[in-house]
Amino acid sequence: MITAKGNHLKLRLEDVESGTYRFIVTDDDGLNSEVTSVNLVVRGHIPWEIVGLTTGVLAIAIGRIIQRKMHDKRRFGKIRVISKPDAWVFVDGTLYGRSSMTSRFTEGLHEVRFWEELGYIECTKAAKVIPGKTTKVRCKLYEIPKVKLKVSAKSKRPMESIDP
Repeated sequence: MITAKGNHLKLRLEDVESGTYRFIVTDDDGLNSEVTSVNLVVRGHIPWEIVGLTTGVLAIAIGRIIQRKMHDKRRFGKIRVISKPDAWVFVDGTLYGRSSMTSRFTEGLHEVRFWEELGYIECTKAAKVIPGKTTKVRCKLYEIPKVKLKVSAKSKRPMESIDP
């Protein structure tokens, strides 16, 4: 039986059967992952050597993720977007959701566009992401001025009759 509590899984050894167990190990950011499999042949009880082997395989997967993260040339920071009124947020042309929100981006300049449905002028700003920092981008969307039209069906000259 496998039970989950928070980020931890609990496996009762007496419930483990022979078969292939696939593990997906992911870092906290969800950017790096490693998939590994362990084939278990169980006859009677599970020897502790198999538990040790499985733990070792998972440790190797975790080590690969840590190594990949250390050598990752990309550096990350965050963009925090706030607008009045709340609006749809696009970063570099990709929809990220509604403001207010914070999301992680690679180092460098990014275009942040705030768009609200009918009735508001959209707003576009540049955001410079600095690794390990949060860049705040604020925008006030202005209402499109309302235009009043007066439509009249009255004519100043008399209507002419049209004969078929």
